[in-house]
Amino acid sequence: YECYDDLLERASELQRRLHNRAKLQQEAVLNASSRLDMTRIRQETFVSMKNLYSKSMTLLLDLQSISRTLRNLQIPDVKLPTVLISGAP
Repeated sequence: YECYDDLLERASELQRRLHNRAKLQQEAVLNASSRLDMTRIRQETFVSMKNLYSKSMTLLLDLQSISRTLRNLQIPDVKLPTVLISGAP
């Protein structure tokens, strides 16, 4: 993977862009003069978001892979007493 911090930064940027597009769509729908305008706005927004997701596909696949890897890690039970013996062989 690329630098994890960079990956998270790009994910935050994608989230911000999606949020902004949703807000713009909401404003446009509220200002629409007819049901036909609302349908047109919805279709344009769908195409716009689909393009944004397509451009970010490598980012999303990297995040998915990291998520799968992290799910496989063991989570220690902090209530279970354990003993660690270490030393040179």
